[in-house]
Amino acid sequence: MPFGLTNAPAAFQCFVNSIFGDLLDVCVVVYLDNILVYSDDIKNHKKHVREVLCRLWEHSLYAKPEKCEFHSESVEYLGFFLSPDSLTMSEDKVKAIRDWPEPRKNAPWDFSKVCQTSFNRLKEAFSTAPILTHFQPGVPIMVKTDASDYTVAGILSITCPDGEICPVAFYSWTLTTPELNYNTHDKELLAIHEAFQTWRHYLEGPAFPVDVVTDHKNLEYFSTSKVLTRWQARWSEYLSQFNMIIHFCPGKLGAKPDSLTRRWDIYPKEGDKDFTQANPQNLRPVFTSEQLSNSLRATYLETPVLRASMIMDVEQLHADIKSALQSDTISKLHLSDCSNPRWQVDDDRLLRLDDRIYVLDINDLCLRVLQYKHDHPLAGHFGQNHTLKLIRRECTWPSIRTFIKDYVKSCTAYARAKTPRHRPYGMLKQLPVLERPWNSISMDFIEQLPNSGTHTAILVVVDRLSKQAIFIPTDDTITSPQLAQLFLLHIEAWSLCHISSNP
Repeated sequence: MPFGLTNAPAAFQCFVNSIFGDLLDVCVVVYLDNILVYSDDIKNHKKHVREVLCRLWEHSLYAKPEKCEFHSESVEYLGFFLSPDSLTMSEDKVKAIRDWPEPRKNAPWDFSKVCQTSFNRLKEAFSTAPILTHFQPGVPIMVKTDASDYTVAGILSITCPDGEICPVAFYSWTLTTPELNYNTHDKELLAIHEAFQTWRHYLEGPAFPVDVVTDHKNLEYFSTSKVLTRWQARWSEYLSQFNMIIHFCPGKLGAKPDSLTRRWDIYPKEGDKDFTQANPQNLRPVFTSEQLSNSLRATYLETPVLRASMIMDVEQLHADIKSALQSDTISKLHLSDCSNPRWQVDDDRLLRLDDRIYVLDINDLCLRVLQYKHDHPLAGHFGQNHTLKLIRRECTWPSIRTFIKDYVKSCTAYARAKTPRHRPYGMLKQLPVLERPWNSISMDFIEQLPNSGTHTAILVVVDRLSKQAIFIPTDDTITSPQLAQLFLLHIEAWSLCHISSNP
């Protein structure tokens, strides 16, 4: 049976129940692939184990020896520790409490042996009866979660018959390096996801909706959120199989899960590879806030520095334009002959056309002028018409309007800030499923090919259903009547395609 199918657990459970039907609750307990065989004495136990193994072999089910325990007087099974004397909770359920290190502070303080003894007794009291209770199906379930900068934690509780909420298990998880980069919302959601993964065998199919309590208000509306990140979508898909309701509880009222996320040992220690990354507060700033403020103020207020930079750019640009005039024959002619009133030479020996500096398209001079008027921090990335007006105040060159139009269209900063001048685009729709081959085709040309006699292009006709393609040689100068003739000759003549007047 493949993994991941919705009905796989139920189908497999029904299958194993049919195999051990007469032995269930007599000497065998089965939950999916977890089989527990119990007996009063060793002699009967050997018979029962042999019978179970024989039935598994008859139905082509095989037990992995590494995962099996035989003739054991105590065993851990489905979260419980079974022994002849008692039924106790598994150590994994209270591991977060039992492994709690002694508290520490950054400041010196006296943690004496008496304090250590009291601390150990407190941990023992939190991890043994009457604090912990056995899980009971059919009663309301509560899951409390919390997250800090470095860890997530959770508490599984049930409502006892007397109305008291008793904890069943505790859970704590230290965040990995990528998870440390999550924002608060994602960390709180990760805490819920990890809790439901850990206690899935308790939380699937409850009699009442599972009450999830968190101190993050926005998670109450997570199930109705329409825009999710990729990892939120994965978590949402997993949590959708559980019957749960998320409730908000202020952090000051949720001391239990909050305390699990405040253990000192979960914080990165000095010398760890993630110490600096996870603790930006340990980095000493290069500038104080006052120094940074003064530096920024000087950058924006010292206009003479900016003005000098602009003057230097313009002077260098004019010098390059003047030197380029000597390499153009027409420009040399106008420099020496000023009889045409439209052409003039100014005091800086720059050639002017209609009182505008004439720029030659040499060494990207036109592009440099355009970038100075369009990309400069003081220019503003304006549109085509406004940029054209700015340039024509001082400069001109042939085909200036087309040059500016093409450049502005390729400007990403202008495209992002441009106000849309069209109606909103319609929704994309899939093309209908075709009924037979060659019922719908697509055509296109492959052009600019090397000359092979009389052909310089290829007409490609592709069937949208079968993806079969027909390649018809043609040339770049083909006209509409000639295209229709090729279509009738190579497609319609072979009855490959049915021409319809319907759109």
